[in-house]
Amino acid sequence: MKTISRYIMTLALLLTAVTGAWATTDVYLVGNGDGNWLNGVGWDPGAAGNKMTEQNGVYSITFTNVAANSELQFKFAINGTWNENYGCTSDTENELNKTLSNIELFGTNIMFGLTETADVTISFNLSEMTYMISTKGMKVGDDTPSGPEVTPGSSANTWTFSMPGSDVVLTPLYAPAAKWDVVDNVEQLPAALEGVIADTDAPLIVEGTVAFAGTSTTVKQGTVMYAVTPATVTEAPALDAANKWSADVPTAKTVADDGADVYVWYYIKGADAPDGQQATEDNTFNDTEPACLTVTVLTNKFDIQFNAANANTIEAGKATVTVDDQSATVTEGKLQGVKMGSEVKMTAKEGYKFRKVEVKKGVAKTFNCDGYILIYEDGDTWTKVVEKNPDKIHFWGEWIENVDSTGILNDSDGNGVKGSDIVNPNEEYYWGM
Repeated sequence: MKTISRYIMTLALLLTAVTGAWATTDVYLVGNGDGNWLNGVGWDPGAAGNKMTEQNGVYSITFTNVAANSELQFKFAINGTWNENYGCTSDTENELNKTLSNIELFGTNIMFGLTETADVTISFNLSEMTYMISTKGMKVGDDTPSGPEVTPGSSANTWTFSMPGSDVVLTPLYAPAAKWDVVDNVEQLPAALEGVIADTDAPLIVEGTVAFAGTSTTVKQGTVMYAVTPATVTEAPALDAANKWSADVPTAKTVADDGADVYVWYYIKGADAPDGQQATEDNTFNDTEPACLTVTVLTNKFDIQFNAANANTIEAGKATVTVDDQSATVTEGKLQGVKMGSEVKMTAKEGYKFRKVEVKKGVAKTFNCDGYILIYEDGDTWTKVVEKNPDKIHFWGEWIENVDSTGILNDSDGNGVKGSDIVNPNEEYYWGM
């Protein structure tokens, strides 16, 4: 095999009767010579042996073991029609490749010779009207490559070859991106869950579903990967970031007791071709771009309201309360901020006994405060609402401000809201200055 060379000549396109794109584009290389040049087909513009193979917009044909000959001629035919409307505008000799010699225009034909027996590839770019003669290079179609062998590494994203002593052209064919399953024309993407409580094993999202690979009903196009960040982080972690991404569905276990808004990032990690199998468009897939969901994780701290059936109240000293064996103070019949799962113990004072103790599960009330969903109880002051929603609102001096610092809370009359004011869930509050 001889050294690669490139020789490009410009062909002038003179369309006399047809303009615009070809309805169909069959390109033939026709010519003469001896040996096995053109497989002996010669100047027939419609012969199957003369038809060039298209790849990425370039038409090519390769002939092997072409004998040395000083008068090899060729020209192109488009859709079976001779190319008299084409002409070569340059007859510059390629001085870098001594395997090719005397490249020149011979009438409407292009002529060249070989100084030694070699494989010859001729490529034609119809849109740019240029051609290339090479005595060594990658063949097209189903032919075995005559250039450097390119081999895959341990995964589909790494291929290697040994650089020869000549120019080469690399043409990578990228795998398609993995896709989500589609049901009733809707992509089955992950979805945020509501009512998730901090420091629990509850999942933050509903899992997404990846489409099957090819015609398989068991093998997926990839694996969904997840990462969780605070809602203040505006970019996804790097896909190769250690200990950031996991195929496990994220839970609220790592969210602090007071709750918070978090971002759940996700993407499909595209599948590689199975071991021992060649990479194809049905078994090899690229990663998708990361996307994210906002999930509001609720606090796991709750209040206990002690409603004594008579005057023997805890505040009156008739009983004491401990939380996880630690003394707790009940104020106005309420014990605030008790973590879910804590052991709460009531102990009657000496001389007193409990005849019966009932516990009922309360339901947290919420209302929409101009775009912020706040937890409250009837009769709460705004100071208490701030305590229950520290991830959404706080005090700015004596006024209530949202954590995004977009304004001070006002009632519908335009009056600033203070901590001592009683919350009204039916009020049309708004954030202003």
